[in-house]
Amino acid sequence: MTDDLAAQSATPKPKRRKRTASLADRAALEEQVLSGKLSIGESIRALRKQTGLTQAEFGKRFDVFERVQLNIENDNANPTVETLNKILQPFGLCVGIVKKRGNN
Repeated sequence: MTDDLAAQSATPKPKRRKRTASLADRAALEEQVLSGKLSIGESIRALRKQTGLTQAEFGKRFDVFERVQLNIENDNANPTVETLNKILQPFGLCVGIVKKRGNN
């Protein structure tokens, strides 16, 4: 074995974080969102956490400032539809109008 190959095999590979949630986790989150148990911020935080990304990583990848992401997740922001769609796009979701469930 050459020195280069020995060095490569001796270097441990970094562990990868789990980046996807199970189908059961996704179904449970969907139920919480649809039932109105989660705020917009709580819903977005849960979706992001299912990806395994930090707020900074998510923001860089999907062109949303980390501070904006933080404020939205903490329900301290009034995001535009455009910003919400940027955040929801990776999950195959978009902002829309839906009929209110339960008491009208």
